[in-house]
Amino acid sequence: MTITVLIKQFNNLLHSFLIQISPIIGSNYLSYYKRFTKINAIAPINFFIENVYIHKTKIINKDENYFNHNDDVLKHYNNDQYKLNEIFKLRGLYDKIDDESKNNTWIYLHALIGLTEEYMIAKNIKN
Repeated sequence: MTITVLIKQFNNLLHSFLIQISPIIGSNYLSYYKRFTKINAIAPINFFIENVYIHKTKIINKDENYFNHNDDVLKHYNNDQYKLNEIFKLRGLYDKIDDESKNNTWIYLHALIGLTEEYMIAKNIKN
Protein backbone atom coordinates (compact mmCIF):
# COMPACT_ATOMS: atom_id res chain seq x y z
CA MET A 1 0.00 0.00 0.00
CA THR A 2 1.23 3.50 -0.72
CA ILE A 3 1.84 6.04 1.99
CA THR A 4 -0.94 8.25 0.62
CA VAL A 5 -3.44 5.38 0.77
CA LEU A 6 -2.42 4.56 4.36
CA ILE A 7 -2.87 8.18 5.43
CA LYS A 8 -6.31 8.29 3.79
CA GLN A 9 -7.34 5.01 5.42
CA PHE A 10 -6.14 6.24 8.82
CA ASN A 11 -8.01 9.53 8.47
CA ASN A 12 -11.17 7.82 7.16
CA LEU A 13 -11.14 5.33 10.03
CA LEU A 14 -10.72 8.05 12.62
CA HIS A 15 -13.44 10.10 10.91
CA SER A 16 -15.79 7.11 11.06
CA PHE A 17 -15.03 6.63 14.73
CA LEU A 18 -15.72 10.28 15.50
CA ILE A 19 -19.07 10.02 13.69
CA GLN A 20 -20.02 7.06 15.87
CA ILE A 21 -19.10 8.74 19.14
CA SER A 22 -20.37 12.22 18.27
CA PRO A 23 -23.79 11.55 19.87
CA ILE A 24 -21.90 11.09 23.14
CA ILE A 25 -19.18 13.74 22.87
CA GLY A 26 -20.88 16.20 20.55
CA SER A 27 -19.84 17.18 17.07
CA ASN A 28 -17.12 19.73 17.89
CA TYR A 29 -14.23 17.27 17.52
CA LEU A 30 -15.69 15.84 14.33
CA SER A 31 -16.08 19.31 12.81
CA TYR A 32 -12.58 20.26 13.88
CA TYR A 33 -11.13 17.02 12.52
CA LYS A 34 -12.79 17.46 9.11
CA ARG A 35 -11.42 21.00 8.77
CA PHE A 36 -8.00 20.08 10.09
CA THR A 37 -7.42 17.10 7.79
CA LYS A 38 -8.27 19.23 4.76
CA ILE A 39 -5.38 21.50 5.69
CA ASN A 40 -2.92 18.93 7.04
CA ALA A 41 -3.88 15.32 6.24
CA ILE A 42 -0.65 13.81 7.55
CA ALA A 43 -0.74 15.47 11.00
CA PRO A 44 -3.15 13.00 12.69
CA ILE A 45 -1.07 9.90 11.92
CA ASN A 46 2.16 11.68 12.85
CA PHE A 47 0.59 12.84 16.11
CA PHE A 48 -0.63 9.28 16.71
CA ILE A 49 2.90 7.93 16.24
CA GLU A 50 4.45 10.46 18.62
CA ASN A 51 1.79 10.51 21.34
CA VAL A 52 -0.45 7.45 21.18
CA TYR A 53 1.64 4.66 19.68
CA ILE A 54 3.90 4.79 22.73
CA HIS A 55 0.90 3.35 24.61
CA LYS A 56 0.53 0.46 22.16
CA THR A 57 0.84 -2.22 24.85
CA LYS A 58 -1.96 -0.66 26.90
CA ILE A 59 -4.16 -0.36 23.82
CA ILE A 60 -3.51 -3.91 22.62
CA ASN A 61 -4.19 -5.26 26.13
CA LYS A 62 -7.34 -3.11 26.43
CA ASP A 63 -5.90 -1.52 29.55
CA GLU A 64 -8.38 1.12 30.67
CA ASN A 65 -5.50 3.05 32.24
CA TYR A 66 -4.71 4.27 28.72
CA PHE A 67 -7.58 6.71 29.09
CA ASN A 68 -6.29 7.95 32.43
CA HIS A 69 -2.56 8.41 31.86
CA ASN A 70 -1.16 11.77 32.79
CA ASP A 71 -0.16 14.00 29.90
CA ASP A 72 2.67 16.03 31.36
CA VAL A 73 3.45 17.35 27.89
CA LEU A 74 -0.01 18.88 27.42
CA LYS A 75 1.30 22.27 28.40
CA HIS A 76 3.70 22.06 25.45
CA TYR A 77 1.01 21.25 22.87
CA ASN A 78 -0.21 23.86 20.45
CA ASN A 79 -3.97 24.16 19.96
CA ASP A 80 -4.11 21.60 17.13
CA GLN A 81 -2.03 19.08 19.08
CA TYR A 82 -4.21 19.57 22.15
CA LYS A 83 -7.37 18.86 20.16
CA LEU A 84 -5.84 15.79 18.52
CA ASN A 85 -4.81 14.56 21.96
CA GLU A 86 -8.36 14.97 23.23
CA ILE A 87 -9.68 13.03 20.23
CA PHE A 88 -7.32 10.11 20.83
CA LYS A 89 -7.61 10.10 24.62
CA LEU A 90 -11.41 10.27 24.69
CA ARG A 91 -11.05 11.96 28.04
CA GLY A 92 -14.15 11.45 30.14
CA LEU A 93 -15.84 9.31 27.50
CA TYR A 94 -14.73 5.78 28.26
CA ASP A 95 -16.36 5.62 31.69
CA LYS A 96 -19.67 6.86 30.30
CA ILE A 97 -20.19 4.31 27.52
CA ASP A 98 -21.65 0.81 27.63
CA ASP A 99 -19.61 -2.37 27.23
CA GLU A 100 -20.38 -2.74 23.51
CA SER A 101 -19.20 0.82 22.85
CA LYS A 102 -16.07 0.17 24.92
CA ASN A 103 -15.32 -2.88 22.82
CA ASN A 104 -15.88 -0.87 19.61
CA THR A 105 -13.49 1.79 20.93
CA TRP A 106 -10.78 -0.82 21.37
CA ILE A 107 -11.46 -2.20 17.88
CA TYR A 108 -10.97 1.26 16.37
CA LEU A 109 -7.80 1.89 18.38
CA HIS A 110 -6.40 -1.51 17.37
CA ALA A 111 -7.15 -0.77 13.71
CA LEU A 112 -5.44 2.63 14.02
CA ILE A 113 -2.40 0.89 15.53
CA GLY A 114 -2.35 -1.53 12.58
CA LEU A 115 -2.53 1.24 9.98
CA THR A 116 0.11 3.20 11.87
CA GLU A 117 2.46 0.23 11.83
CA GLU A 118 1.96 -0.24 8.08
CA TYR A 119 2.65 3.47 7.61
CA MET A 120 5.78 3.25 9.76
CA ILE A 121 7.04 0.30 7.71
CA ALA A 122 6.34 2.15 4.45
CA LYS A 123 8.16 5.25 5.76
CA ASN A 124 10.93 3.15 7.34
CA ILE A 125 10.23 4.66 10.77
CA LYS A 126 11.73 2.67 13.63
CA ASN A 127 9.48 1.87 16.57
